Amino acid sequence: MRKAILAVVLAVFATGPFGKSAEMKRYVNSGLGFELSYPASYRATELPCGVARWYTYWGFQNLRYLSTGTGHDKGNIFLILDRRPFSLATLEATHAPTGWDEPHKMQVGKHTFFFYGAGGGGVAYPDQYFYDLNGLTLEVKFDGPYPPFHKSPSEETRQVEKKVLKSFRVFTPTVPDGK
Repeated sequence: MRKAILAVVLAVFATGPFGKSAEMKRYVNSGLGFELSYPASYRATELPCGVARWYTYWGFQNLRYLSTGTGHDKGNIFLILDRRPFSLATLEATHAPTGWDEPHKMQVGKHTFFFYGAGGGGVAYPDQYFYDLNGLTLEVKFDGPYPPFHKSPSEETRQVEKKVLKSFRVFTPTVPDGK
């Protein structure tokens, strides 16, 4: 009986909401020429209205919004395209948590990302990774969950970030007929 209970407990914890499960789903954007995988516990859903307004104001395009649910203890992944030419100056002006920081350059496999994490002011900030995708800016943002009294996503979310970014792949984009 103890072995059966232990097996059930291990199965529940092995398939937690933030990526401990081995099951991954794949997102492919053939028009822009990239793909990545994400934990199956994240579901594609509608972008929250306030966030959609902010992205519209800046002229960003929401490519995919993935969430494990609602609330402070849930996780979200945003895939956002900024069609302005990629530049560090634009990242600093638009995305820096404090409004002036230069992003941290990070090598993940053969891809170079630029990272912004927690900022000032005592509020929670998502982990944001930016990539120069054919001269445009692709943003992969991980928002929550946040441990109590922390302004950065949890260590569990950081593990999801690593998995997702390691799965990132670029290829020659396809252009739909007539466009």
